[in-house]
Amino acid sequence: IPARNLLEGLLQKDKSKRLGAANDVEDIKKHDFFKAINWVDLEAKAILPPYNPNVRGQMDLKNIDPEFIREPVPASLSRSQSLSASVQDADVSFVGFSYAPPTEL
Repeated sequence: IPARNLLEGLLQKDKSKRLGAANDVEDIKKHDFFKAINWVDLEAKAILPPYNPNVRGQMDLKNIDPEFIREPVPASLSRSQSLSASVQDADVSFVGFSYAPPTEL
């Protein structure tokens, strides 16, 4: 179950045990979930996307549900001098987080 294993690895509260903690993105790229991806070709943009939406420019939002367009931009995505949640201490990042990995019998 590569997808489940990937998510469990990414959702580890202890950042030292999180997937990618040891070797950064290389750990993630080597995960079974991504085994079919040729990373060299992907980075060279030599792989055609499975779906290429017909858009007329960067501001063409016709493929995005208006419900999402009206939502305010979260502070974590706005441009600011403060650190994003991804680089703050895990205890701060996971406040209210209720995921717990399944226990194995």
